[in-house]
Amino acid sequence: MQEDLAHGHDGPEHRYDRAQPAGRHHWLPLLGVPRRVILMLTSRIAMDSPQDQLLVDNFNRVLLHAGWGDPIGGLWFVGIEEGSSWADDPRSVAKWFDEDAKDRIRHLGGMTYEHGLGVVGLPPSRGSKVQRWVQTIVDGVRETDTRALQSTSPPLWAPGSRIFNTNLYPLARPAVSMQPRYFQTHFGVADAEAYKQIVHSTRFPALASFRASAAPRAIVCFGKGFWDQFEKLLNLPPTDRKLGDDGKWGFHEGERVVLAPFFGYWHMNRDRATAIARKLREWNVHDVLPA
Repeated sequence: MQEDLAHGHDGPEHRYDRAQPAGRHHWLPLLGVPRRVILMLTSRIAMDSPQDQLLVDNFNRVLLHAGWGDPIGGLWFVGIEEGSSWADDPRSVAKWFDEDAKDRIRHLGGMTYEHGLGVVGLPPSRGSKVQRWVQTIVDGVRETDTRALQSTSPPLWAPGSRIFNTNLYPLARPAVSMQPRYFQTHFGVADAEAYKQIVHSTRFPALASFRASAAPRAIVCFGKGFWDQFEKLLNLPPTDRKLGDDGKWGFHEGERVVLAPFFGYWHMNRDRATAIARKLREWNVHDVLPA
């Protein structure tokens, strides 16, 4: 496992995204993803081998996998992408979907998600940066002590926690400036701009539908350099954005969306997390989270 190095959530590299069972995904055209568009991402013109099909299936799976946790009616956290990497074998993607996390996969609003992934027994100071700030904000909303050794609340992302995490972009990489080799060897993604376009045209509308089905009470998006893309995802006019007291975080009052800096040690601090939690309490998020 690699921690979030620059920009997204962290976690086991094989945990990452999951979708449908193995095979050709004929449901994709229902979501506006013709096969020719998927193939624009690859260096091949057509699928001439089982390996070609594997790459397309891998990409289809992660493109329409929302994230992990307990998404219904609670508090969402939206990052940029996973700050980790993939195992060497492209078949590990299908293995994760069809074996490793099979019993935890749920379907909602045209997407899949991993129901659970509770983090148990890790004090926040020993967890990842993202986990630390998610926990700090959640505890601020609950008005509990992050440093407490014991808590009766479900751990982050566990069933019943009403905490959910997702990302703008589905493929993990150590830094947003990188185009790792496994983008092509595992998913057939050879063109960075085509990748961005298909995420915006397909994943963003799918996440909007997923959000409508899950009806979260509020959403916290983190990564200041991507605030405009979070607003595009959530259909929020940038002109409606208001800033917090220190000007380093923002919010959309009517839609109950917070725009936060990246959850890193030098981007976030406890005062900023407290202010965000206070805003979430104004939106009565504490009423939907377990005490």
